[in-house]
Amino acid sequence: MKVIRAEHAAGPAFRARFRREAEAARRVTGPWVVPVTGADTETREPWLATAFVPGPSLAEAVDAQGQLPVGTVRALGVRLAGALAAGLVHRDVKPGNVLLALDGPGSSTSASHGTTAPPPSPRPAR
Repeated sequence: MKVIRAEHAAGPAFRARFRREAEAARRVTGPWVVPVTGADTETREPWLATAFVPGPSLAEAVDAQGQLPVGTVRALGVRLAGALAAGLVHRDVKPGNVLLALDGPGSSTSASHGTTAPPPSPRPAR
């Protein structure tokens, strides 16, 4: 869940951008997309909520394990392309917003929208 503090939401430009991002998040759908479960962009402190995805972010996984397997990167690329085609802007799709789920790729959209991919495969022992 993302909640915008009232002092940030007071600006008309910020609120309009948050409204557009929430609308874009609702348009991103598919079998690997985490749905928006609710939003209120007009309240004093606007908010947007998505279903919970248990798993690390892409940033956390790369920090912990290094380079991801090629198949994971390809699956992630397909999901990211779909999110961008649905109207998400590039600054919203970043490693901290990409979640790695055990059940495969899916997008988490939380006003800083992201996408999930299958978890990285364990590395063989050397």
